[in-house]
Amino acid sequence: MLFRSFESWKVVPMHCEMSFLPRPPEHLFFFAKEMPPDMVGGESPLVDMRAVAKEMGEATRAVFERKGIRYVRAYPSARSSHPLDKYDPFKTKSYEAMFRHVPSAATDAAAVEAESRRQGFTPSWGPRGILKLTHETPAFRTHPRTGDEVWHRSEEHTSEL
Repeated sequence: MLFRSFESWKVVPMHCEMSFLPRPPEHLFFFAKEMPPDMVGGESPLVDMRAVAKEMGEATRAVFERKGIRYVRAYPSARSSHPLDKYDPFKTKSYEAMFRHVPSAATDAAAVEAESRRQGFTPSWGPRGILKLTHETPAFRTHPRTGDEVWHRSEEHTSEL
């Protein structure tokens, strides 16, 4: 599966890639087939999330262990002409693009909701036809091979305790 990075950012905050997913990818690859001439520089920090988990203060850690993390991602409709739906660095796609594999995504809200639930999200609809996908996840996960505890949060998406 191919995912595109945020096109509007040059510096990406520390995060675990796609940690808002119920089953995030185990492997990631960086690849640029083409680069626009004005696309120079940029940063993707590589951080040892095991160290983040180990160094976190006890009180902060206890809150995250007890409450976990709730991700709320908002996707506007491709048909929206509202200025707020055209530029938002926290998302790059309309919900129709996110669910392009669902044949009736552009016209059938029930089909989008069913696919959202199948993928482990709780869907809801906001103003202007914005699809909100909510997912709750533990703040820490166990590394599948080492068994180490890892801080597993995606800083680039709206999240709350």
